[in-house]
Formats: sequence, structure tokens, C-alpha cells
Amino acid sequence: MTLPAAFDPAQMFQVFMGILIVVYVFLRGIIASDFGRIPVGIRENATRSSLLGYDVRRHKVIVFAIGSGIAGMAGAM
Repeated sequence: MTLPAAFDPAQMFQVFMGILIVVYVFLRGIIASDFGRIPVGIRENATRSSLLGYDVRRHKVIVFAIGSGIAGMAGAM
């Protein structure tokens, strides 16, 4: 039994490599933005970030959701 053309390993590799590059560029863009600096500050010192007026819990949930989405996409691939 042969696999359909949609499951050609070379094409699947190209699709997955394209997705990997898009996700990498997306994450680098987030880290370089103002939003990306807040999770870095929370990682270093959550109390200081909280005292500066950032909602630490909300940013942690957003970062967790982004990570969960990437992990889910990786699992589906």
C-alpha cells in the first residue's frame, strides 16, 4: 500500500521547516517587542515587575498560552 502524494516525505519536510521558520521569527519578534520585555523582567524578578505596575499573573497566562499553542502545533505535526 502506497501513501498518497500529500504525504511525500520531502514535501512534508519543507512544510514543517517553513512552519518552524515562521514560529522562530514570530517568537523573536515577540521577544524584541515591548511585550516581550515584560516576561523577561518577570522571569528575573516577579516582585519588581509587580511593583512596577505590570499584572504578572496575566502576562504569565499569556506566555503559557503561546507556549501551549506551539506545543500543540508541534504535537500535531
